[in-house]
Amino acid sequence: FDKKLRLLLFNEIEKIEVAVRCAIVNFGTEMTGDPFWMTDATNFSNPSKFNRSIRLIGDELNHTKEDFINHFKEIYTNQYPPSWMLTEILPFGVITNIYSNIKNKKIKKRIAQSFGLQVTPFESWLTVITVTRNSCCHHARVWNRVFSIRATMPISMSRPWITLPTDPLKVYFDMCIIKYFLDIISPNNDMLDKMNRLFATFPEIDKAALGFPVGWENDKGPALAHNTDAVIYEMHHRDFSVHANSGITNKGKFIAMLEDGALSLNGEKTGIDHLKELGVTHVHILPSYDYNSVDETQLPSNKYNWGYRSEERRVGKECVHECR
Repeated sequence: FDKKLRLLLFNEIEKIEVAVRCAIVNFGTEMTGDPFWMTDATNFSNPSKFNRSIRLIGDELNHTKEDFINHFKEIYTNQYPPSWMLTEILPFGVITNIYSNIKNKKIKKRIAQSFGLQVTPFESWLTVITVTRNSCCHHARVWNRVFSIRATMPISMSRPWITLPTDPLKVYFDMCIIKYFLDIISPNNDMLDKMNRLFATFPEIDKAALGFPVGWENDKGPALAHNTDAVIYEMHHRDFSVHANSGITNKGKFIAMLEDGALSLNGEKTGIDHLKELGVTHVHILPSYDYNSVDETQLPSNKYNWGYRSEERRVGKECVHECR
């Protein structure tokens, strides 16, 4: 099972790798106006990282047997080939490191936006994909492995995303990242069909060991054609449910956000159902722990804070919920 899973993931990651390579070289060349931008130190933030990339580029150029590289060396006097040639011979990890070191934020943003992500999550997800790719191609166990890198989540997403709680260090989460990219690169991809056929071939496999949550088949967040379609509701989780007539059982608690079917004394929908009927697609929860202006040891004094001047910006994982 693990061998076939690695082959499946490697095949899907290949498509992402090609698309990312193309985006980086195309947008980089277009926005700098220089086909040799990858080997120009002025285009990068960290000189040490740039020098490391140059050394790796030099190593690849010295060892490659590619005809197009040999042709370039014979015909041209430039020290390095243009970027589109370099992306053909450089390992994917080197390409992602080059991206992370680009100085021009507009270039990085444009590349990330082409995949529906912000820059920081895009870099993080590329790292996750690179680690998964390397595990697959070096025959490492994948199916029930606990990975060491936790992905950074985007502030907003242009495609549907999972909503059920799952372990972000298990392969299921990596597979969801891969599927997210594929749905942008190749909207009619058949990755899900391949996965279902693989599980049908090995019915004894415990999906929970891979991180699959119960009900994963139907797990799908709100689909947005554009980020501007999002209807975002900002709130403090205590205010959301604490009223005596809210009809919510767990008043003032994070778990109150997941209560369905709550009604006021007048029979009006409250809680998460009320947000749904308003058309809300995303909830922004204000910081809820420690404030400079509130003494939590004196809660009976009923001091109030809207969520600002926070000392600790943490939220419980169970409170993150998208209206479906």
